Amino acid sequence: RHIQALTGCDLLDLEPVTPYPRDYDTVVSQAKKEKQQGFLPPLKNSLDMVSRYDVILVGSPSWWGTFAGPVRTFLSTAALDGKTLVPFITHEGSGLGSAPADLRRLCPASQIREGLAVRGSRVDGARQ
Repeated sequence: RHIQALTGCDLLDLEPVTPYPRDYDTVVSQAKKEKQQGFLPPLKNSLDMVSRYDVILVGSPSWWGTFAGPVRTFLSTAALDGKTLVPFITHEGSGLGSAPADLRRLCPASQIREGLAVRGSRVDGARQ
């Protein structure tokens, strides 16, 4: 939301059809299984609005060193060919992890810009 406020860009919150559990350990376990199985959780959102944009900032918390499941679904199903994608990740030590490589793999016909990694516990002080 800091980036959205600073840039004035539109915001699309990706909502999975089945919400994730609120318990941290349960979400961590589920996210690990989803990544290992290549599961892409279905989204409630329509992704049609993506066609209006040339540059898309792709933000996610780091889940097992890459994008969260709903973001992987977005990257795999939205019409992103020819778009410029700029990733940013919140993490607690993994940095961008494999997110840039995963982004190139999931969106080979997109232009990928350098990403930004922000430690999640420091987001409030990371405005600069």
